[in-house]
Amino acid sequence: YKCRWKRNNESNEPNEALNPGQLDSLYRQARKKKCPFQRPYIPAPPNEDPQLEMDLKLFNRFMMSILRAPDIQPPSNLTFNQRTGLRTLKERPNIHISKSDKCGEFVVTSVDTYRTLTIEHLNKSTSGVYEWVEPTRSSYGVRRPVQRPTPITYQNQINKKCADIESECNRLWRTICSNHMELDSRIEDLFISSYSTLPTMYTLVKTHKFPPDTDYSRINLEDMKVRPIVSCCGSTTEKLAWLVTDIISPLLREVPTFFFCWGLARGTSQCLLK
Repeated sequence: YKCRWKRNNESNEPNEALNPGQLDSLYRQARKKKCPFQRPYIPAPPNEDPQLEMDLKLFNRFMMSILRAPDIQPPSNLTFNQRTGLRTLKERPNIHISKSDKCGEFVVTSVDTYRTLTIEHLNKSTSGVYEWVEPTRSSYGVRRPVQRPTPITYQNQINKKCADIESECNRLWRTICSNHMELDSRIEDLFISSYSTLPTMYTLVKTHKFPPDTDYSRINLEDMKVRPIVSCCGSTTEKLAWLVTDIISPLLREVPTFFFCWGLARGTSQCLLK
């Protein structure tokens, strides 16, 4: 995974106008803060280097031969029936498994129920937060709505919008780097978005809204509330948003209403006693 990302983001030579030691220091500081890069839930970009792919396959075969050796296999902490039941649940395509909002409880619903709750939340929103965007196509230089949209039509629209936002974000970041010589090519490549996707929305069931003696198997859909979560992992603006947050976070201590206590951060309650 890391080899594919490294090959995809191979940087050019650093700016020779600056001190190499200074460039290394800035680059190490950026990487030390764990900036968004090479996340395990972000797929690796496609690699066009056949030699690298061959080396990775050979290395994977070597490691699997070692891990599958009977003398190093750790014992399972589940019984045979538990392992069978867990595998059966994973193989069922009609159930949705998630955690609840706030309480972190284990929530199992059908896929149809989860989809209905999400759609109902979007339809009941009266604050103007959500807006339905119809797919369009270009005809003689004019954008016209698609009469019979298909899933492929929606996916093409998503890919087009994502590519436009990614291009604009990268253009803005390259302009910033060109105006600041201390941002060399390595730091520039570190925050360039590639193979990004649009943010994804999912919902969490608010189980804490139910009384303690509630029978969850008899709950009506009208009584279930959900909290929407927008995941920006792997999105076009994730890296720049992380950079802006890292820059303006120290300024929060200058805000009178901001509360921060080193004692509380260390796990003590001395600041609360004060």
